[in-house]
Amino acid sequence: MTNEDIPEIQSIWDDARGYIDRGNYDKAIEIYQYILIRYSDDPIAVEYANAYLGDISLTLRQLALAEDHIKKAISYKPEKPGYHYILGFMYSVKKQWDIAIPEFEIAVAKEPENGEYLRGLAR
Repeated sequence: MTNEDIPEIQSIWDDARGYIDRGNYDKAIEIYQYILIRYSDDPIAVEYANAYLGDISLTLRQLALAEDHIKKAISYKPEKPGYHYILGFMYSVKKQWDIAIPEFEIAVAKEPENGEYLRGLAR
């Protein structure tokens, strides 16, 4: 398989992941924002781009952006526990425990053996 055989979106995802792994969040953000524009008609691409933007924003402690993006991802896949965990973690950073705990509980209800999700509830 050559690079020409790889769909553009897969190549873009791989590039963005590489930038994240190297700590170049600005370049990764640029790629995910491009995905939101270029693939705006692809709900899966929009969901994942928002999820990654939410996670990066949380890492950078840009909490308003993190909340906005992860809520957009949740609007596409409300049953996805990882998204609720990220939202709960974001609220915990803000010490908003009254809304963090229910998000962690949603994540744990979906994956009760996930240690990371349990840690959110201090269990």
